Amino acid sequence: MPTIYRIQPDKIMRTGDGQFVFLFHCPHCDAFMPLESFGVRRPRAQQNGTDLITEQSWCKQCRSNA
Repeated sequence: MPTIYRIQPDKIMRTGDGQFVFLFHCPHCDAFMPLESFGVRRPRAQQNGTDLITEQSWCKQCRSNA
């Protein structure tokens, strides 16, 4: 079964040393953070037999406080 990764950052920033940082927006606390602060989820297998992986919508801190 093929796996599809659908990770879409809200902002892309460039650091002083030329590296790119992908930031995601948490709608609960209204902060922009890297993917490590969100985690990923596997909602369900798709109808065509592929597996979908996407980012969590809320950051880890907001999910743990909810």
